[in-house]
Amino acid sequence: MRINIETIKGDEKYDLVFHLNDFNGNPINLNSVSEIKFKVQKKGESVLKFEGDMSVVDGVEGEVKYTVVTGNFDEIGKYYAEIEATFEDGQRITFDDILINVKSDLPK
Repeated sequence: MRINIETIKGDEKYDLVFHLNDFNGNPINLNSVSEIKFKVQKKGESVLKFEGDMSVVDGVEGEVKYTVVTGNFDEIGKYYAEIEATFEDGQRITFDDILINVKSDLPK
């Protein structure tokens, strides 16, 4: 699941929407998810930049969203991200390979 996202430094209050699928491209049913996290690490750093709760938009279709808040992308650069879904039975699935490029706004 390689996803490339571009955003502008300091922008906030918008949703990053994802569709989580299995290896065959079928949606993962998220109706029994107890927790779903969005984790982001700046390239070259060894700790997370931030971690936040996500919302399930459509459990049957595997659709989730994260609402960007103040401070999330306040530095220009490249970031790695992953989505970690924990189900009621304790099973955990991690969706990685999300790349985020934070650019400056105008003037450049």
